[in-house]
Amino acid sequence: MLSFIQVGQAGAKGGGMIAAALAAAAPALFFGCVSPSPQALDQAQLTSVSESRQRLGPQTELALTLKEVGILPTDLGAPDAKASPRTPNFWRATALAWDPEIRRARRQLEVALGRELSAGSPGPLGLGGEVNGDDDLTGGIQGSFDLIGVLGLEPSAAAVVLARSNTSLALATLEERAWSTRFEVDADRVRLAAVRARISVLKDLAAEAEADFGRFDALLESGRVGHGIVSRGRAMLFGLHDQVGILRTMEATLLAALARRSGLRADHPALEAVTPEVLGERPTPPNSLSTRHDRDRVLARIYEQLPSLRRARREYAVAEAQLRVAAAASWPALRIGPKLSIGDNLIPGGLVAIELPFPGSWEGGVAAAHTTRNDSRERIEDLLINQMNEVTARLAAFRSRRAAVEDSARQRELYAGRAWRAARASVLVNEKFLSRWIDAFESRGPSLVGLVNAREDEALAALDLQRLGGPSQGGARP
Repeated sequence: MLSFIQVGQAGAKGGGMIAAALAAAAPALFFGCVSPSPQALDQAQLTSVSESRQRLGPQTELALTLKEVGILPTDLGAPDAKASPRTPNFWRATALAWDPEIRRARRQLEVALGRELSAGSPGPLGLGGEVNGDDDLTGGIQGSFDLIGVLGLEPSAAAVVLARSNTSLALATLEERAWSTRFEVDADRVRLAAVRARISVLKDLAAEAEADFGRFDALLESGRVGHGIVSRGRAMLFGLHDQVGILRTMEATLLAALARRSGLRADHPALEAVTPEVLGERPTPPNSLSTRHDRDRVLARIYEQLPSLRRARREYAVAEAQLRVAAAASWPALRIGPKLSIGDNLIPGGLVAIELPFPGSWEGGVAAAHTTRNDSRERIEDLLINQMNEVTARLAAFRSRRAAVEDSARQRELYAGRAWRAARASVLVNEKFLSRWIDAFESRGPSLVGLVNAREDEALAALDLQRLGGPSQGGARP
């Protein structure tokens, strides 16, 4: 930015020399000016970009790029461009590339890096000219620059530190988002696999029941069994079909959630690869989260490794940098430069301009920045305690849910299955056992669904615990 002093009434010599000097300087005034070209939104182009996601290439390449620049923790696993949709690594790669919140965090990092490029730059250059008098013209041309900024003293240095702190915060935000997405997409897979597992076991049970009803209808026609008990069985079977219908609606909702996070269309064939076998992966939480013997060690791990706490520490660094910027407002502004006086002779000289802040004008900003820094520190304290408590609670929940799978749900399914198979065999021998068949059928469905529910709960609890532990190693450490 350049400022001018308007040349007033002038005649001949002095005014002409000043005008000539300003005219000679004019090309330099606009040398560094830029005007960005507009970029219009084009529906066809946007559609083309969306279609490119479906080819299962660009998304994994983007995830690999993030990995290579060292932004993401190594625990995320190297995204594999050739990974099968049946593996968790495929979905982590697509989510790292196309999850909307990660894309926004990545752009915010680019914004911070861009602002850091010019942070702490000196103030604008000044150029001015003046003419005095009507007959005996005198005048001059002068230029000035921000000496404090050129020397990189405190106001400029504080701005640089703030910009770098904001970049570190943006990097920590991206890492936190990536770390959360890694578990969110895994959880989406588990939920979708679980609802498909429920559909599968209930459809199989319904098919077995339908096969037996062929014999029951024949017995009903011959009068060997009554309408009441057969109708009860039919009603239970239709209730089973209703459950499958409800589960189909849930499946569509969960499929859309996974598609959104991975940037795929809901009809993409890769989504069909999320099968009930996903529940067999049984993720294992890190042993380092055991709080039974070494609470201090777990606290230290959480403080150092958990991305949300690292982000909170970067927020504290930003608050400190903002305090430094607020205090820098107490510094004077100092401008110096050359001056050329024009009259009968050309007389070179110089100028010094000092601006002093009005007493007390900066104190309010410093006080507010102090409070902001204290608030940031307290949030770290609260987050550390809350995360530790969360680890304790999640660890207990995981152990309880794993025990539920092994000791309760699996045993319930085992004995209900035996009863169901025995009842089916018995009713083939003697129709008097139809009531036993009804009872076994009534308990078989809940036992199958209960085991799926328990395995889903166990997997989600393990993922929660892994997420709270943070990565054991890291890429960039903001």
